[in-house]
Amino acid sequence: MYLKKSTLKKTGRTYLSIVHNYWDSKNKKSKTKTIKSIGYVDELLNEFENPVAHFEAVVAKMNEEQHADDSTETIT
Repeated sequence: MYLKKSTLKKTGRTYLSIVHNYWDSKNKKSKTKTIKSIGYVDELLNEFENPVAHFEAVVAKMNEEQHADDSTETIT
């Protein structure tokens, strides 16, 4: 998973979302799935001092938890 930062050309605003990238072996294509839509950075500045850094840390924690779950599944 990663933090996707989409900047709108018309307004210049940046939108954040948490996205999972995976390989679709049936169609032999890389695909993405939006896990969580977060919101616009300028609106998130009211809640967080640095929203990009905050949500990058959230994604890192989610990745750690997913890897921990994956490793426990293969052991049993």
